[in-house]
Amino acid sequence: MVTKLNSLADYKRALLLPLAAGLLTLLLVVGVAEFLRERGAIDEQRSIAVEGVKSALKLAIDRDSDKLSGLLELLTRNADLQQAFVRRDFDELRAVAQPYYAVLRARHNITHFYFIAPDRRMFLRVQAPERRGDEINRYTLSEAERTGKPSAGLELGPMGIFTLRVVHPWTDTSGQRIGYIELGIEIDRTLEQLHSLTGVSLYSLVEKKHVQRERWEAGMRMIGRNHDWDRFPDHVVVGRPEGSDRTDVPHRLLLAATSSTEVARARVAARSLVVETTPLSDASGRSVGRMLLVMDVSASEDRYDRAIALLVGAGLLIGLGTLLIADRVITHVYLRLNETRQERDDYLERAERDALTGLLRQDVFMRALHNELQRIRHDDSTSGLLMIDIDFFKRVNDTYGHRSGDHVLQSVARLIGDCVRPQDLVARYGGEEFTVILPGAGHDTAWAVAERIRSSVEQFPFLVDGTTLKITLSIGISIAHGGGTTTEALIRTADRALYDAKNSGRNRIISHARS
Repeated sequence: MVTKLNSLADYKRALLLPLAAGLLTLLLVVGVAEFLRERGAIDEQRSIAVEGVKSALKLAIDRDSDKLSGLLELLTRNADLQQAFVRRDFDELRAVAQPYYAVLRARHNITHFYFIAPDRRMFLRVQAPERRGDEINRYTLSEAERTGKPSAGLELGPMGIFTLRVVHPWTDTSGQRIGYIELGIEIDRTLEQLHSLTGVSLYSLVEKKHVQRERWEAGMRMIGRNHDWDRFPDHVVVGRPEGSDRTDVPHRLLLAATSSTEVARARVAARSLVVETTPLSDASGRSVGRMLLVMDVSASEDRYDRAIALLVGAGLLIGLGTLLIADRVITHVYLRLNETRQERDDYLERAERDALTGLLRQDVFMRALHNELQRIRHDDSTSGLLMIDIDFFKRVNDTYGHRSGDHVLQSVARLIGDCVRPQDLVARYGGEEFTVILPGAGHDTAWAVAERIRSSVEQFPFLVDGTTLKITLSIGISIAHGGGTTTEALIRTADRALYDAKNSGRNRIISHARS
């Protein structure tokens, strides 16, 4: 952008000064060319923005699916829930599940929490316990039943509410399947987050043939939404972020988008809106409607329109002055972007990573742990620490050499990174020892993460010089509770737990929960 505008300014100063008539003719030619170029730039930016929103939506759904799956994994291990469900004690299960649902809704925006019997009959909807006994025929449940594995995907409910659902098969200690647990998040939550993040308003519309009018209207009334069935000929709105109402999108623009795959445009007051459509599919891959992406491109178009108007309507001196001002502004922006890019590069260069494993180094870990303890002291919360050691690592070095030992260290570091939560910090503490800071984690969460790490490494085939090695870990856990815990005390407690794990036979986890 800077190079083209500078060339334009130089061109005008060099060629348009001699003659006013020549300047006017040239300005008209350049104005038309600039208009076409900038129109293409706007379309390109719009296409990039659309692809970005699509990618962000997919990432958000994948992230929420992983989050729900992790929560379900914890719920299936809950003995109280399992016992009540096995006994088919509806009242007890509801009493046990209700507090969990309150926490899940408050912290994770969970809107659906189901317990389903092996025969696919709904045993308990925690959010609507009065509705039970109906047979569930959704794709995600069918997949979980068929494969015996967790199943996730977007599905259209009977009331026309589009929901991300994750279903986990539930087995008892003997491996016998006792039913299914399901969690769900209405897609409106995700659309609202994307609207806040990108400024793009998203509408999810479903073809009327996939919903029943009475049930759809009841569902929209239940969540306080407009339930005008006749608003569109072939579609109904099943999802939109609250923020989308603020765009004042005219009905004629949305109507045009639903009846064509072409980009729809409209000028509303002083704003220019563009709507693009993309197919909307459920978990089974069936196309059920369209997603409308509404973008306000007023700022870009107004900026370019003003530039064209100045070029066409101004004389030589005004045109030259405008280009000089534009050159100064763009130069300032360019220089500021370069400064920001340099600051980012400097930050990345200063990042202190272990050269072999790519994990945080010990000194960085110590600072991070100190900061985490400061945080929990302020918030009066908890945080976990894992101390991890590779069992009999010296044998690997002695038998296969240090290069093979380095390969094992790198593989273990990668496996640990794959098992922790996004907010956790993993560091190489020294030699074959690693540490993990678990912000906000209590004992159960810390143990779950530690077990994932231990199990993942134990099951991983480490191939060294054509030989598959079995590598195991010993892990010590300590938990910091609010104020009063020091860095040294927390590390000492975790280290003592690690020592006990190694002395107890290795390949195990020992927790000294309180530091």
